[in-house]
Amino acid sequence: MVPFLKDEAVWDGVMLVSRNVGAHENPDLVLDGYQYCTVGEYQLAILLKAAGVDFIPDVRFLMPTPEGKIRDYTPDFILREPWIWRGRSGHYELVHGFEAKRRRRDNEFPVRAAVNIKLLWEARRIYIKLMSDDAILRLYQRHLAEPKSCPLPIVRLPNL
Repeated sequence: MVPFLKDEAVWDGVMLVSRNVGAHENPDLVLDGYQYCTVGEYQLAILLKAAGVDFIPDVRFLMPTPEGKIRDYTPDFILREPWIWRGRSGHYELVHGFEAKRRRRDNEFPVRAAVNIKLLWEARRIYIKLMSDDAILRLYQRHLAEPKSCPLPIVRLPNL
């Protein structure tokens, strides 16, 4: 059973349109006419689409930093409605979007990615799930092997 999770995201002033983030033309990374930057982003787009998740790639957010500056952040995917991610340990997370990142050599994510996600959460209560390209690849390979099963551990947030 999915626990009760309350959506407190603040979308005021957000333009839910894709932004050109300067992806290099690569016909192997185009899905539904949109050019993705990395293989991880492309594979995650396929997984989201196969799971029935409606999304917008590369939506821009401007957020205040603790230093009083404005940070420009464009997550890879913003979901058109919140979904619930079911973690392996039985932990549930309300997600509003996803960021695909390659881990560094020390097996950590880039610090800036985590900072951007934290700032967006603090400013707007919008949660972006950070996923490694390796985790996306494992889910993608499983989807290719079992195309009829739901490719992501994700369920729609119930309307209460």
